[in-house]
Amino acid sequence: MRQILFNLVGNALKFTEKGYIKVSVNSRIFPSTNHQTSRHCSLKISIKDTGIGIVENQQKRVFDVFTQSEGQSNRKYGGTGLGLTITSRLTRILNGTIHLESQLGKGSIFTVSFPQITVGKPQDIIPCEETINIDFNQLLPLTILVVDDVAANRDLLLGYFADSHHTILSANDGQEAIEKLNINQVDLILMDLRMPNMDGYEASQIIKQNTKTYSVPIVIVSASSQDKEKERLKTMCEGFLTKPISRLQLLGTLKKLFPLKTRETITSIPQDNIHKVPSTPIPTSPELLEKLEQQEEKVWHNLRKTMITKDLRQFSQRLQQWGEEYDCHILIDYAHRLETQQQQFDSENLVKTIESFPEIVRSLQ
Repeated sequence: MRQILFNLVGNALKFTEKGYIKVSVNSRIFPSTNHQTSRHCSLKISIKDTGIGIVENQQKRVFDVFTQSEGQSNRKYGGTGLGLTITSRLTRILNGTIHLESQLGKGSIFTVSFPQITVGKPQDIIPCEETINIDFNQLLPLTILVVDDVAANRDLLLGYFADSHHTILSANDGQEAIEKLNINQVDLILMDLRMPNMDGYEASQIIKQNTKTYSVPIVIVSASSQDKEKERLKTMCEGFLTKPISRLQLLGTLKKLFPLKTRETITSIPQDNIHKVPSTPIPTSPELLEKLEQQEEKVWHNLRKTMITKDLRQFSQRLQQWGEEYDCHILIDYAHRLETQQQQFDSENLVKTIESFPEIVRSLQ
C-alpha cells in the first residue's frame, strides 16, 4: 500500500507544475454478523492533480510498461516508466482495482479501490534498527571543502557532517575554492562542476597543477551522469558522485580515500599511496559470491516484480555493505547506482539496473 501511494503521488508531482495534488481517503465499515470473528471495511483512495492530464484514447495504455502519453516531453518529464505498471500490479495483488479519470490540460484522478479489507487490531510498532552504521566519525578527523554555487546543495552536505568531528569549509565557486585552499590545510574537496565565474573543471585543473595542492583528493559532486564526462574527469579527481547523494554514498566514497579510526596500521601508509587503486584485479571472495547467489535466488526474483521502495533500499544497502566488507568496487558502484536512481525516481533506468543484477554476479564469478 505504501508503494502504491508513493508511485501515484510521485507521478502526480512529476506532471503537476502548478495548482495542487489532493489525496482523499474514504472507508465504510461493514456491519458484523454473529459468525464473523473479525470486522471488514471497504477502502477507496483517490489522488487528484491539476497537471497536464492524459487524452482519453491513451488512458488505458498508461498502465503499460514505459508508455509515454501524447504531449508529455520525454526530456522534461521522463515518462511514467514502470511506476503505473507496478501500481496496477500491486493493486491486483491486494485484490483491488485502479481507475483513471483525466482531461488533457486539466489534470487526472487515480482511484484505487479495495472492496473488502480485514480491520486489524491495534499493535505497538517496534522501530526497525538501522543495520548499517552511517557515522562519519568512523573516519579520522578531516577538513573538507564543499564547493557549490547553490546554497541548498552546500547546506545538504554541511548537514550530513553536523555533529561530527570533521571541519567543513564552503565556497560558492571555483575561484573562491582556490582562495580558501591558499589559506587552509584541506584534506578533501567536494567539487560541483557547473558554477559561475570559475567552474569545477577549471578549478580542478588549477588545483592539480599546483605543487602545494595537487595531492588533495577531489570528489566531483554533479547532477551529470554521462560516461564521457566521467572519463574526462578521471585524470583530475579521485571520485565521482551523482546528485542527489545520500549519506551512505558519501560515507562509502570517503572510506575508499581515508582510513577508519580503528585501522591503526593504515595511518602509517604514506599519503601519496592512499588513493592508488591496484592495477591487477582482486579475485572475488567465494563467501561473497555465495551471498550474492543467494540474493539472486531468494530476493532478486521477487524484487524485480514488485519494485517495493523499502525492499529496494534494503537490497542496495546490503550490497553496499558487502562491497565495502569484501573490497569489491564493482558491487559498491552497482549499489550506488541503485541508490541514486531510487532518489531520482528514475524508474526507467532503475528497472534496467535491477534486471542487470545477475550479470553483475556472473562478472564477479
